[in-house]
Amino acid sequence: MTLTAETTSELAGALAKVGLELGSPDPGLASSLPGPMVNLAGVDGGVPVLVAAVADKPAIQADSIIQSIGGAISRVRPELALRPMDPVADLNDLVGSVGAPASVFPISGNGEIIGAIVWSEDRRSSGPDQAADAVRAAAGGTISSMSANASQLTRLRDVQLSVTVELGRTSMSVSDVLSLEIGSVVELDRAAGAPIDVRVNGTLLARGEVVVVDDEYAIRVTEMIDPDRG
Repeated sequence: MTLTAETTSELAGALAKVGLELGSPDPGLASSLPGPMVNLAGVDGGVPVLVAAVADKPAIQADSIIQSIGGAISRVRPELALRPMDPVADLNDLVGSVGAPASVFPISGNGEIIGAIVWSEDRRSSGPDQAADAVRAAAGGTISSMSANASQLTRLRDVQLSVTVELGRTSMSVSDVLSLEIGSVVELDRAAGAPIDVRVNGTLLARGEVVVVDDEYAIRVTEMIDPDRG
């Protein structure tokens, strides 16, 4: 996949919808952005073409932000398979994973640079074996175990899933339900300002906050739920 101005423009728009800003390429950013970094790779045909990274600081909620970045990348380039990678000491450890030449785009939140996207300018400039080996080294081998299933998973991309946003729950007696009328107030089991649940086919996937995008309600994901913890 060749990096184009159209691609970066679309990605900037997708990131803006989750409150993040994509800056202009900065070759010196790899040396100036402090680590450690949480990150994920975008793989096309078994070849890594981009790496997204966020500085792992307590005040940043890096895990949530990297998930938001991954969602933006998927909206712009749904053909990419996103693979989580092990944390690294700094951005320099990731630049070589996509081969050369590569562009480093800063990502800002609330006016502060918090991460970056390293995108290969031309995937042909690095052979598949060389680039894949570099990513496996940076990821501690996490990508190789999933690559075999990537082509099978692409068959499911168009399957529609039911996504439900749940503000809260309560239980009511039959008599209370029958007494409901216009103007009735139903109290829920959720405190004001608490994150709301995002469920996919009934399974809790994430939590987030309500935002307004183009005069319509939307959800900004602030936490991804570990299925083992629920």
